Order: sequence, then C-alpha cells, then structure tokens
Amino acid sequence: MLKKIKNSKLLLALLFFIIILALILVSKFALAFLAPDLDVDSSTKGEVTASGDTLIFSKGNDLTLNATTDNFNAGSGNITVTTNPSVKLISSAKTNNATATYTVGCIIYNNSFRYSSGTNAELILTIKDENNNIVTSGTNLTYVTANGVSGFDITNKNGIFNVVLNHQINTNSSTTGTTHTWSYTLTFVNYTATDQSINENATISIDVVLQKEQIPTIASTCVGQNMASCIKTNYNLEKLDNHTAALPNSAQDNSIRYSGANPNNYVCFGPGATPAGQACPEENQYRIIGVFGDQVKLIKKTSLGDKAWNPNNNTWAGSLMDTYLNGEYLNSLTSTWSNKIANNTWQVGGMTWANGGNAVPATAYNYEVGANKANVTFNGKI
Repeated sequence: MLKKIKNSKLLLALLFFIIILALILVSKFALAFLAPDLDVDSSTKGEVTASGDTLIFSKGNDLTLNATTDNFNAGSGNITVTTNPSVKLISSAKTNNATATYTVGCIIYNNSFRYSSGTNAELILTIKDENNNIVTSGTNLTYVTANGVSGFDITNKNGIFNVVLNHQINTNSSTTGTTHTWSYTLTFVNYTATDQSINENATISIDVVLQKEQIPTIASTCVGQNMASCIKTNYNLEKLDNHTAALPNSAQDNSIRYSGANPNNYVCFGPGATPAGQACPEENQYRIIGVFGDQVKLIKKTSLGDKAWNPNNNTWAGSLMDTYLNGEYLNSLTSTWSNKIANNTWQVGGMTWANGGNAVPATAYNYEVGANKANVTFNGKI
C-alpha cells in the first residue's frame, strides 16, 4: 500500500484502497461487470472480409449528457444529443458485387440517471437504421414511447448491448461502394409535471458501436466461472496485457493487468451489487487492476474521504488507516462479501516521498514490490 512519509499528525486523503479477491468468486460476481472498454477506432476502422471485400466502419462521436439547472427546467424541453456512425462496403474488383453483415450496438457507462416517478422512462436511446427505420427490439432493452419520444429505455442502464446482429449490406461497386449511415439519439425526457430533481447533475456516456462481429465481453463469457481463470483465458477480449518477460516495460510477474489511460474495468462488489445492465450503487463500484496468480485485485473507484494515518509513526500495521480499513470498513461489507476477500501478504516498506509519492510509477513499483523493496510486510485483506 503506497503511503507518503510526511508529518504523522497530518490527515492523508484516502483516495482508494485495494483488495484481493479469493478463488471463490464465481457466477454472481462475474455477472456484476459494469462496462468493459471496447477497442474500436475513434474515427474509422477498415476490415477485409474472407471474400476480399472491404468493410470500413466510421464510429461517430460518443454520446454524453449532463442535466443541470442551467439546461433543464420545466420550460426548457427535452435534452438531446445525436451521432451518426456509418459502415461502407466496397466489393472486390474481381466481381463488383458483395454482401456482408455487421453488428450494431452500444456500451453504456457512468450512467447515474434514475427514475423520478415509478418506471416512467426518462432517458431514451433512439437508434435508426440506414433507411431511417427505428429499431424496436434489442437484447436486454425495452422499447418505449414517452412524451412523444420513442426508443429504448436506458434510464438506469449500464453495460454492453448488442442491439442488431447480422445486419446485411450489399454493393455492386468496387470504387465508391455502399454506405449505411445510422442515427443514435439520446434524449432526457422533460416531464413538466414531475419533479425530476433526482437527476440534477446526473451524467451518462455511451460508446456507439458498428463492427463486423458481435461485441465480446468477459462479463458474458465468465458467467458461472471462476473470474481469475476466465479473465486469464479471455484477456484478449479487452484492454489487458499479459506481463510476461516478452512484454516491453512489464512487471515480468506473469500477471494480467488492464492497460490504457482509462480502461472501463468496473465491477460491482458488495451489499446491493446488481447484475450487469442495471445501476450499481457508487459505493460498490470497483475497478479491476488485474489477475495475480489465481486472484483478482480490485481498487475502489471513489474516495472514502480524509482519514488520519497514525499519531506517532508511519508504520502501516496497527495504524489508524489499517484499523479502519481492515476493521470498520471490512465489517460493513457483511460476511458474505468480506469472505470473498483473501488474506494476503502486502509489501508496505521501502516508500519515501522521493521514491514513491513523488516518483514515476515504475520507480514507485520497484521500491514497493520490486528489486529495491524493503521486505517489510503486512498480512491482511485490505
């Protein structure tokens, strides 16, 4: 556990904490993935089919929406945002005729919108095909009409959704080809007679997806399986790196870790955890650091606030921080969830402000658990 060596009387901001999950994590936890990231080019992505024809996908913009008192009130009407992804099929010059299929879907994440009254849809995603026909059915999505707006009710949805599978596109051109342009419109419906203040400052982000194959997810692949084993088997489905000696700048510990600036490696863990596609309470949102041996390491998404470190020294074992995390906070998870966390031996020595708190990650890692570690250890769950 990283720590700054400062005056022990100062309060340290506890930004997050780390837990390692035991081998018993199987189906219920595997269902709790929120929104894994998908490696889709932000502009265009070409793909050659088995017959030599070419599919070119233009992703369009991500959809984001934020409701505030400035842009949403009784007289302001609905809030809408739209994007238009497309796919082009160009036939091989051998035939000038081609047929292909592709998938239409979306990834919804960071959705904090809720129902203000009953189950009246407040957030609606309208998807229209290349002929301007509205899509009315999709897996785990409900088609509705509210205040004249029709589409899928995603008011409290998070997750990956394959909306249209095997959508056909044809062309008889090896030069200009044929283009299908789709429309995705996100609407926050304004109910003038309903208090919708519960959604003040609510946010949502949606990745729109057009691609050749169905959108893969470790979440769907791992249902009913041990999570660590499943991630190791299917790590190529998401932004994960296998840290073998062959990987440049790796930890070389054979771990499998999420990579990239901001991977959507969220899971829902703890009392009140809900299946994928439903809203997860913020206090239960964690991110997967990676798989280490047969265990999965998580880090809490949100801060627990300012917590005192220790009045007399910087030792982790027995500190106020340790007592809180491995006592009060651990007990708040209930035995059902705390029993899923394994006891582990943590390296807690070797950190100074110069080589840890004020150093690049590689240097901090080296002094915490690498070649220059101090071999000061602590055994606990968090």
